[in-house]
Amino acid sequence: MPIRYPPRREPRVLAVKVIPTGLAFAVVDPWMIRSSGRTHCRSHTRLSAVLRIVRREKPTAITTSDTGIVETIGRVAAHCGIAVIKKRVPKIPVSIASDLYPELPLFAPGRLGRLAALAISAVLHVTPQSRTYAPTRHNTAQRRAG
Repeated sequence: MPIRYPPRREPRVLAVKVIPTGLAFAVVDPWMIRSSGRTHCRSHTRLSAVLRIVRREKPTAITTSDTGIVETIGRVAAHCGIAVIKKRVPKIPVSIASDLYPELPLFAPGRLGRLAALAISAVLHVTPQSRTYAPTRHNTAQRRAG
């Protein structure tokens, strides 16, 4: 019998930004920076690139500071059932973010630090709605003994 785990309650925020070679992303939860990196893609494949990142990282919310990818993020969030953080979150400088998360220079080096700081700010200041799950089908009918 499969083990059923309860839904994840803590927020895990994915921050995405368009860069010249594709996409930059950072995933943060309240305890640590989960991952960050760059994905090479073109403008017509951004939707599938964001979808791959969401399926791999399993965030509960997604945010961006880039207005050029808001529609793409909305479509991916609707498809995957995750929340979109639309309101502006306060900007945290990278120096303060690295005080809060000491592993920031290791997991989000260079310019990825600013994107991770955006995700950290979203984790700290926004309470996103919980992830929606598919409704379960309760099959209580007795099976015939054969």
